[in-house]
Amino acid sequence: MSKNQRPEYWRERFQRQKAIRDAARPPDPITEICDLDLAYLAGLVDGEGSIGITYTAIGLHLPTLCIIMSHAPVIEWAAQIIGTKVRTRYPKNDRHRTQYVVRIAGKRATVLAGRLIPFLRVKGEQAHLLVRYAETYGAHSGLNQSLSHEEYALREGLKQEMHRLNSRRGPLNRPATAREVRQDVSIKTVPQM
Repeated sequence: MSKNQRPEYWRERFQRQKAIRDAARPPDPITEICDLDLAYLAGLVDGEGSIGITYTAIGLHLPTLCIIMSHAPVIEWAAQIIGTKVRTRYPKNDRHRTQYVVRIAGKRATVLAGRLIPFLRVKGEQAHLLVRYAETYGAHSGLNQSLSHEEYALREGLKQEMHRLNSRRGPLNRPATAREVRQDVSIKTVPQM
């Protein structure tokens, strides 16, 4: 085997082994959620959830879908339906309640976002962006290859668009609240020394 054939051999070997592993794995619970439960999850995501693209510790983009509430039974149900665990955030202030978090990331988040699109009323655009982000995975997913500059720029553009949709002013470019105006003015009027 020549040096030029080695990378292709390992790539094909990896893909064969991955196909065998995937065939033996049980189906993802996200793909088996009924429409009634999807509608309820969509309401939770619209009201108490977030859809976004974050950075990992090494600077890669990571699609995420998260629901945070202080009512544990609802979050436990959502975690069971999605097939993940519940994380707990304890308050630093005694006046605040304990929060319960369900969070999924990566391909599972994009699959769930795609299934929720017909039911989302507020965060539909964010879900569409996650699905578009999943389309950029292509041949790079799991093969330990670096992205081209064009692919990275596309992902960064999707992340910036997600940031715009999730910003406090929202996707409709509503007028700033009095508090936001005060914050903007205080930032701009910092005295120069």
